[in-house]
Amino acid sequence: MKRIALFSLVALLSLGSCKCHKDSVEAKAMGQSLSKEITEWQLVNLRGKDITYAEDQNPVTIQLNPEANNVSGASGCNRYFGDFKFSGQGEISFGELNGTKMACPEPFMNLERQYMQTLRAVDHYIIEDNQLSLLQGEKVVLIYTQVRK
Repeated sequence: MKRIALFSLVALLSLGSCKCHKDSVEAKAMGQSLSKEITEWQLVNLRGKDITYAEDQNPVTIQLNPEANNVSGASGCNRYFGDFKFSGQGEISFGELNGTKMACPEPFMNLERQYMQTLRAVDHYIIEDNQLSLLQGEKVVLIYTQVRK
């Protein structure tokens, strides 16, 4: 009982002293986890900026396979793949990510560079209302919506 009270006190103090998004802290405390199913997500926000795709551009996506700890997706121009580790407490980290090496117009390549650099730095995830948020520390840096098939 003392352990629960201490955890609640720490969580409340964190909420009061953190400038981060309130829902993010609560979701991490709830320990939401990835589904065992492979789910595809499409990037809609990168470091606070909404993503608008050109008509001829493939959207940036991520597919997480929790059973095999594999990740794959489209990075704006190329396809990427690799491995990841995660916990039910909202922690996630990506191993070495590899991909195809096609050349695309510079705006697509620029998005790809920013995306891959940001993806490698994430350390937490939150899943709420068909939305996947990846965080670096307490800051949400990537937001995806679930792709419906």
